[in-house]
Amino acid sequence: VREFDSSLIQQDIQPIEQQIAQLLANHHIDIHVLKDKIKILPTTKQHTHNHIFDVVNLALIQNQRLQIDYQDYEGRASQRDISPQQLVYYQENWYLDSYCHLRAELRSFKLANIQQAHLLKQTCIQVEPVTLQQHYASSYGIFSGEPKHTAQLEFYGNAAREAASRQWHPQQQGIWQGANYELRFPYNDDRELIRDILKYADQVKVLAPTTLQHNISQLAEQVRALYD
Repeated sequence: VREFDSSLIQQDIQPIEQQIAQLLANHHIDIHVLKDKIKILPTTKQHTHNHIFDVVNLALIQNQRLQIDYQDYEGRASQRDISPQQLVYYQENWYLDSYCHLRAELRSFKLANIQQAHLLKQTCIQVEPVTLQQHYASSYGIFSGEPKHTAQLEFYGNAAREAASRQWHPQQQGIWQGANYELRFPYNDDRELIRDILKYADQVKVLAPTTLQHNISQLAEQVRALYD
C-alpha cells in the first residue's frame, strides 16, 4: 500500500495494516518475520513528489481537469491542460493516461516528469473504456498509440530463454528457430523498445523493420565513439 507515496491516503494506511497483521496472526504468521523474508529492491523507480501525486488523485476522484507543467524524456518543457483518465503503475513508475487538450489526443504522462500540477474547474472529458484499452494496449510499452511497425527480433543463447519467458506485448508472436527464439509484436514509438533490446547486447538481432535496425546501429556507433 505504501507504494502510493501519497499523503492523501497515508492517514488511512495504518488501520489497514493492522487488519492485515491480524489476518496473518490468525494463520499463525508473524508479520515482522514475514517482512524479514521479503525484500523489494526497486531499480528504475523515479521519485514523484507527494504534492503531485495528491493533486492527480484528487483530479481522478473528483473528475476534474488538470493543468500541468511537464518535461518530457528529451527535456522539452510544455504546459498542458489534460483530462485524467487512469493512473498506471508500469515498470516501477507511475503514469497518468489522459486526454491532452493541447494535442487533442490521448497521451501518457510520467508523474515523475510533472513539475507542477493544478486542479481546474472544468470537468474532465470522459473517454470510453474500450477506446482507452485499444489505445494503450495496441502498441509497445508506455509509448502507446496506433501501431505503425512490427518488430521482428531474434534472440540467441541465454537471452533466447529469457525472452521466451517474458511477455513483451499482448499481441506478441514467438517461435523457436532451433536454439534461437524469434519474436514479433507491433509498436508505435521505438524509444522504450530500443532500451529493452540493448539490455540483451550481442544476444539479440533486429530482423525488421529497417528503421529500427538503423536506430539501433546508429546508437551503437555513438556508444563506440565514446571510447575512441
